[in-house]
Amino acid sequence: MIYVETENAGSVSSSITDKSYSGGSLGLNLDGSGIIAGIWDGGQVREPDSELTSGVTPGNTSNRLSYHATHITGTVGASGVDPNAKGMATNANLLTYDYGNDTRSYSYLITPMV
Repeated sequence: MIYVETENAGSVSSSITDKSYSGGSLGLNLDGSGIIAGIWDGGQVREPDSELTSGVTPGNTSNRLSYHATHITGTVGASGVDPNAKGMATNANLLTYDYGNDTRSYSYLITPMV
């Protein structure tokens, strides 16, 4: 995949997520390890993607490939091969779903936690 423009660096900075990374000023060293991130969008993530190295597990997604779903998933978990594309939780387990069936998939994720 070719990125014409990457804007995750701005999102990471404006949310101060960069301060929680390893070496960040908060000293937290957070990277998303042990976290399950559920991502709901209107299509399937385009894989393989060099930035999505922590792995994407499709849930009940549509068969339609979506640049937007790929971008949103990258905003959450892109590994930072390109530092400007680094996501907020680079080692999180990324589960993607179609928002057309969101209530059912929310229930699936929440049930083990209750």
